[in-house]
Amino acid sequence: MDEKTILILSLGGGLNILEQLHVSLIAELSQRATLRRATTAETALTTLATPSLTSVLVADPAVTGSRFKNVSAALVRFAREGGRVIFASEFVTSITPPDFKEYFRSEWGLDWEMGGYSREVHSLQETRSERLKALNSLPPEYSMKAAMVKGYKAGDAVYATTYMGITQPAVVFTKLGEGYVGFNGDVNMEVESVLVNLALLNVSQASD
Repeated sequence: MDEKTILILSLGGGLNILEQLHVSLIAELSQRATLRRATTAETALTTLATPSLTSVLVADPAVTGSRFKNVSAALVRFAREGGRVIFASEFVTSITPPDFKEYFRSEWGLDWEMGGYSREVHSLQETRSERLKALNSLPPEYSMKAAMVKGYKAGDAVYATTYMGITQPAVVFTKLGEGYVGFNGDVNMEVESVLVNLALLNVSQASD
């Protein structure tokens, strides 16, 4: 199997938090793929143009700012051309709801916006992307404290719960061009969310 390469994008300091608090995720990713790290726009743009790159984990919301518009545009282009871009970790805890809504609408053409924020049991959705249906590693349900999403399409939801009378997912994943973009709203990186992130980043095997 071809070696996969994952970029951890952190233009605002989220990389340090990710590596200090989410050791198990970093360890699993390191075992399954070549990890690259980008903390500057220059490094990010160079790595995003690398043919071997397969997925990007966006670790903080700095990329949503106006000074990094070129990096954001490169992220969108990477996804449209077949890559995967997943927003998680400090991106979740540090972005404001208005900025979240504006960023995904203006840069990605998505109607995603912040929903509820609570610890709930979220269930794996039957209508999730076909790309995730063959993965035995995904738990059928688990409890997480998470930021949830509204404005999603039915097929976007990966893990969802009923909150305030409506279905709200904490994990969403949708096709964009030839690739995919996703969001994992778990703020504590539960053990199960490590497995989920591996799947979203395309380094989980069907037999896991």
